[in-house]
Amino acid sequence: MTITDKYEFETISLGTQGWNAMLTTFIEKVEAYLHTRMTGTLGEAVSAYDAVYQNPTDGKYYQAVADGVKWPCIALAVEEGVLDDEIRLHRAGVIENVAWALTAGRPVYLSDATAGAIIQQRPLYIKRQILGMANSATSIIFAPELAVADGVAMTTTTTTTTSSTTTTTTAP
Repeated sequence: MTITDKYEFETISLGTQGWNAMLTTFIEKVEAYLHTRMTGTLGEAVSAYDAVYQNPTDGKYYQAVADGVKWPCIALAVEEGVLDDEIRLHRAGVIENVAWALTAGRPVYLSDATAGAIIQQRPLYIKRQILGMANSATSIIFAPELAVADGVAMTTTTTTTTSSTTTTTTAP
């Protein structure tokens, strides 16, 4: 039996039986190496493709929202589940959902209004988290910012003097 160096795969000969089991094992090894998927226990009902965060109190996963409390989003649910279910979570890389209607090349944000939702409209709320970039109408290159910080709210200041008016808009 010949083994590859990087992932420790067996070399499969054309006459080998049980390919499905071997390929499943190999895919699991690649996912473990790349850390693109993991499992987690839910603290509430979650739908497939919901953005989730890990609650530091109980270690369970809940729907994330950019509110400064229920965040940062660290994964997208791969499947649905209810309280105490263990489900697969997508942590990094391309993920596809045929129900999404995204604009490719634009950032994807954690919603500041709807728990578990992703949006492409930049949130107006001070808290923001970029989750990645739309790769197509139905896929995201998921690479969430985990070191999220408070943003600065957009402000407009108008100063009027007897000789001129100056308007300055500051974006975060």
